[in-house]
Amino acid sequence: MQGLPTIPSLEATHAFPCHYTLKIIGANTDAFEASVVRVAGEVSGYPDAVRASSRPSSKGNHRAVTVEVYVQTAHQVQALYVAMRELDDVRMML
Repeated sequence: MQGLPTIPSLEATHAFPCHYTLKIIGANTDAFEASVVRVAGEVSGYPDAVRASSRPSSKGNHRAVTVEVYVQTAHQVQALYVAMRELDDVRMML
């Protein structure tokens, strides 16, 4: 899929299973942050183990949410990116 980290690159840089960190930038709302955390928990299968932090942009228009999730495989990381893309308020993922 276009724009996703490739399976070979993920496997070369991570020892699965592992914790994976992803930053999602979107609307500066509590609902956006809650959606990001919910999706991360659903995809990982460990909703209670998702660690999240956030901060607003300098002008307050956007919020950067950093999530750390436990993943089993590189395919699960790709699924995480796909699921996050489906959220309406996502502007960018790092």
